[in-house]
Amino acid sequence: MIKIENLTLNAGKFRILTNVNFDIQDGEKLAFIGMNGSGKTTTINSILNFNSNYLGKITIDGYDARDIACHKLLSFCPAEEIKDKIKVYNFLYSFAVLNGIDKSAVVKKINYYINKFEVNPIVLKKKFNHLSSGQIQIIKIITSLLTNAKYIIMDEPANFLDPKIRYILYTIIKKSKKTFLISSHNIPEIKKICNRAVLIDKGQIIYHGSWKNLETNKKLKWLKY
Repeated sequence: MIKIENLTLNAGKFRILTNVNFDIQDGEKLAFIGMNGSGKTTTINSILNFNSNYLGKITIDGYDARDIACHKLLSFCPAEEIKDKIKVYNFLYSFAVLNGIDKSAVVKKINYYINKFEVNPIVLKKKFNHLSSGQIQIIKIITSLLTNAKYIIMDEPANFLDPKIRYILYTIIKKSKKTFLISSHNIPEIKKICNRAVLIDKGQIIYHGSWKNLETNKKLKWLKY
């Protein structure tokens, strides 16, 4: 389980997060919702220990999130594009090996996801700066799925994906026994794969629970559209 307790973060005189509290239960798919600038990415970066100067407590399977032992438990699909000039296949192979995947299994695992997401083999020989945004997004998703991490965090994973690839992605997530925290602006889609939702606004959690109770909240009518 990932547990966030009283997470508070300041940037100079500005308060970015205020007493953020929620948990992610093992095996569940949790939606993380909020408008741009609401604190989603900052919260995610804190869980991943990209931000470490926060107040409060984040634990991952009982370990403090700042503990190096947490690194192997987490995998991440960022919203930002990869702009490296490395070739795609070399990137995937190196990433998998560096993250503890046995060399004898790396090629098989890469091929599995390449076939699953219907990636053209030509793409594997290209450098990231020669790929489309959609192609880069698929490779980022595959990268996050390659490791043996128990918890996978995805920030707007369906960006730039066509309808068929979105369907493939969501099917993989739904069938997976791993735990997912998914940040998204697409409420109708995210409802189909996540059993609970956390809503953050202006750096504070304003809802944490089931979709049913969220949709009956009159103050949050905009979530229905």
